[in-house]
Amino acid sequence: AAQQEAHHEQAHQPAQFLQQLSAQMAAQQEAHQEQAHQHALTLQQLKAQVAAQQQQWEAELQQVQQQQAGKLCKIQQQLDEQRVQYQQQAGDLHKMRQQLDEQRAQHQQQAGELCKIQPQLEEQRMQHQQQLEQQQAQHQQQLGQQQAQHQQQLEEQQAQHQQ
Repeated sequence: AAQQEAHHEQAHQPAQFLQQLSAQMAAQQEAHQEQAHQHALTLQQLKAQVAAQQQQWEAELQQVQQQQAGKLCKIQQQLDEQRVQYQQQAGDLHKMRQQLDEQRAQHQQQAGELCKIQPQLEEQRMQHQQQLEQQQAQHQQQLGQQQAQHQQQLEEQQAQHQQ
């Protein structure tokens, strides 16, 4: 009877051990599932954070690009205005250059005319000089003749008086 009871006890032990083992495994499996669920949640949170960060960066980048585009647009406008001013100034300079060229041409023409006139003037001066000298000579001759006539008349009158 004692032996029989011992056998019965032994036969009961493995069944109890199996039961404990399966309960442990079930608990472990549940723990693993819970862990996996936590990991999945964490992964989702990380993905959401990364997406939010990326959106923020894209928004900032877009803002910076818009600002830069605005600045570039202003710079472009300024450059265009400067180019227009330079073109105007270049046009003005071109006109001034033309005017100066025309004036120079006129001055050269006048100088040429003066060069032509110069010999004529010189010739006229020489003629006037000659005429003056001739007139002076004639006057002196006439004066000499008149003086001689007066002298003669005086002498004749004196002679008559003396007679």
